[in-house]
Amino acid sequence: MTVVERGPEFVVIRFVRGLYRAVARAVGVVLLIPVLALIPAAVMERGPSGGVRTSLFPAALVVLDPFLWDCSRNSLINAAVVSIGSLLVGTILARVAGRWRFWGRTLLSALVIAPIAVSPFFGALGLRLLFGRSRPWYEVWSTAGMSPDLREWVGLAWVDLAVGVPMIMLATMRGLARIDPGWEAAGRLAGLSRWGAWRRLAWPMVRPQVMRTLSLLFTVILVEPGAPLILGLRRTLAFQIIEAVSAPEPSARAALLALTTLLYVLLAWTFLRWWGGESLAYPASVSQRPESAGVVRTVLFWGCLAGATVLLWLPLYGLLGSAIRIWADPGSHDSRSALTALTDLTTDFRLRDIITRSVAVGSAVVAVTVFAAKGLASAGAGSRSGWSILANWSRGVPPIVVGVGALSVSPVLGLVSQLARRTRGIASLSDPLGWVSNALDVYRAPSVLVFLAVAAVHLPRLVQRAVWKERLKRDAPVSASRMLGLPGWRGPRVDAWPEWRSGMFGIVWSFVLATTNLAPALILQPTGAGRTIAPKLLALADQPGHGLEHAVSLASCVLIVQLLAFAAVMSGRAPSTWLDEPGDVAVY
Repeated sequence: MTVVERGPEFVVIRFVRGLYRAVARAVGVVLLIPVLALIPAAVMERGPSGGVRTSLFPAALVVLDPFLWDCSRNSLINAAVVSIGSLLVGTILARVAGRWRFWGRTLLSALVIAPIAVSPFFGALGLRLLFGRSRPWYEVWSTAGMSPDLREWVGLAWVDLAVGVPMIMLATMRGLARIDPGWEAAGRLAGLSRWGAWRRLAWPMVRPQVMRTLSLLFTVILVEPGAPLILGLRRTLAFQIIEAVSAPEPSARAALLALTTLLYVLLAWTFLRWWGGESLAYPASVSQRPESAGVVRTVLFWGCLAGATVLLWLPLYGLLGSAIRIWADPGSHDSRSALTALTDLTTDFRLRDIITRSVAVGSAVVAVTVFAAKGLASAGAGSRSGWSILANWSRGVPPIVVGVGALSVSPVLGLVSQLARRTRGIASLSDPLGWVSNALDVYRAPSVLVFLAVAAVHLPRLVQRAVWKERLKRDAPVSASRMLGLPGWRGPRVDAWPEWRSGMFGIVWSFVLATTNLAPALILQPTGAGRTIAPKLLALADQPGHGLEHAVSLASCVLIVQLLAFAAVMSGRAPSTWLDEPGDVAVY
């Protein structure tokens, strides 16, 4: 028996690896601070004499306000309608694209799925350009007999479905890809109809994954702020949260609205995860190809996928078409202003500052989250442990709620500092806490708060990808190499190039989403001087004069970048493998 000697190199590697994991865990704890700040922000306030006290009066105002209950009802109804519609339409389209072979299936599937890369904010802006007053298709609303109020709610559901349908379609296709079509064929031979074989054999195995994705969709759609603000839907939770953080004393009311949203999300997650149930073991696959569709079915399936493509892409067409029309008409006064906005990307120092600030925030977010993700993944984030909760807590928290929590950090630290000054034994902590509170003030360091909130939102996706890559390694060769004293990065790997390529494209996609983030950035950038690109777009769209034309030009450029990045990430992969895990979806 050979004894392997472990020299100083092995000890150093062990120490560095342990230090790395400890720092990664510390980063994860720091990113948890925004959501922890919500509770003290909701109950702590300064009294009439200037002292710190706890009060339930703001909570009572929120609970007893009928207008806020009306806003909650509207947001919950919209989220429920979008979730149910996405579940029905997305499952049908996944069934068509995942269980049948016909010409053009991959192209049509990609076109249906592509809108997942675009925030509902862009779709709402496109609908405003298509169906708003004095717009080309405004009469469509009148012909359909819709009231002005109903038009806005239909538009909100429309742009949310453009995100929800692809999410459910991807999750269902991934589940179907793991189930051999012969499994359902055997059920039909046993006397079941095609619908019965799907309902009794395939759907129970796909349902847990679909319900997990549906819970994520509900979380994103419930308080997504961009579309309600563009469409002017004041009676929504998202609109009320934005108004609350714009008030002179935003902490208590905004924090209570954020905690109320968390309660709704928790109830929805509990119900949907219970309905989905535990994941079932998939039957062994024999790599049987999907069934070939005949001529009649091909025409029918083409109609389904093409119709879905048109409906999901129409809001984006409103945005891109308006930009192209403005740019291509040199005789229009509006076109000159729009083209000026386009050229300002390289000549206007204000836009250069916005783009530079956005890129800097996105780069910092990706650097820190990739660092923390690898450390948390190697520390057991993929298992049922405390580190898994630390790495994935923000998956069930809407991004706008994380932004409210980050906004509350400075006021909470200020109150704690004042309380510590009057408490014997911890008075020495007052000055450091006060210094940190001033340093994190939203008017002094908005970029730091945006970085903190956006990094917390995007951490679960990168942790999940890191865990997924860990599972692709050959356990036996890697374990053997480590027993011989080799560091992990020198151990053998399986498919090194696909792993590297997938990881790099995943990082690029996270960078694009972090750079064009709206939900936390909108809350944490109250002044125009410190805004990143997405909040600036929202402000431009409501400016008088040529503000809307400038917003169209800039938004079209951002939209094209997002679609190109998404295409690069998904290139060379079958649609059924576009999700590494059910939760690997876009976060806005």
